[in-house]
Amino acid sequence: MDVYDVIYQINSLFGPDRFKGFVRVTPPFRYFESKSGTDFYDFPGQVLPKAMRVVSRTDLSLETPAVEGKVVYKKHELFGELGKIFK
Repeated sequence: MDVYDVIYQINSLFGPDRFKGFVRVTPPFRYFESKSGTDFYDFPGQVLPKAMRVVSRTDLSLETPAVEGKVVYKKHELFGELGKIFK
């Protein structure tokens, strides 16, 4: 197992394009972007962030000044992908 390949694969899971697959945003909101936090778990290369910032957006107007929605974090799916890296 090449440690640099493992670090690359883990890091790619937390990139914005890939991480959005582990988040579900309900309408009327839509996923906009995600960024890894600044604190990391003790792992070589600091690739396991302790938190991710997920930004979602919606349109509001005078007729619709507030709306509700959900952001669902698919933790088990992310852990499943992490597990595949170490097999």
